[in-house]
Amino acid sequence: MERERWFQYGETENDAIVTINEMKKLFLDQGMSYFSQFNDPRMITSISLAEIIARSKKIEDFGAPLDLRLVLLIARTHKFLGNDRDAKDYAQWGLNNIGEAKGLIKDFEAIGLGSF
Repeated sequence: MERERWFQYGETENDAIVTINEMKKLFLDQGMSYFSQFNDPRMITSISLAEIIARSKKIEDFGAPLDLRLVLLIARTHKFLGNDRDAKDYAQWGLNNIGEAKGLIKDFEAIGLGSF
C-alpha cells in the first residue's frame, strides 16, 4: 500500500544504498528516543481494541503502525507477559479483520496456538 511506503527504494543498487543510509540516519537521529517510550510493556498492553477501532488520540500520539500490525504487537506482548487470554483476544481480532494482509495469518494463528 502506498500509505505504508516510507522510503523510495530507487531503481538501482546505488539508489537502494542511499535509501539504506537515510534509514540508518533516521534511526540514529530519532529512533532510540521514539522506541524508548515503549520500555514499559504496559504502554503497549494498555491499548484496548476499542481504541484501535476508533483510532484514538493515544494511538495517533505515539505514531502507532497500521491497525493489524499494532494488534499483532499487542498480542505478542500479552503472550510474552503470560496474558494468554488477552493475547488470544487480540489475535482473534486480527484474524477477523485480516483483509488483504494474508501474510499475517500465520503470525496471528501462532499466538492462538501458544507459539510465536
